[in-house]
Amino acid sequence: MSSRMPNWRFGALICLLATQPALAVDCDAPVVLGDKPSMDGYADYSDFLVAIMDYKTRERDLQAQQEACPELFITRVDPTSLDPTITYGPETLDSAVERSARIPVIDYST
Repeated sequence: MSSRMPNWRFGALICLLATQPALAVDCDAPVVLGDKPSMDGYADYSDFLVAIMDYKTRERDLQAQQEACPELFITRVDPTSLDPTITYGPETLDSAVERSARIPVIDYST
């Protein structure tokens, strides 16, 4: 008997793994990326590598969250704000165009 896995079993294993559902993206709060690790902050190089791998994982999670939950990353407009340069929360293109029309034109000649 051979110790090698038969091809059909290997194929079945690949199919099983490929059909597993992807982890759901959490849309409750944005992923906190934090500061990129600096090698100067670690005495041991392997600790630095672990920190970099963790940072890269959070970076991928943030990118996936930005694609799945764009509403978390859109600035919001406070309709009661009198200052058109301040936004609070999500803003659509139409509301941004409307808001920009209320921003006074800067006269550079004076």
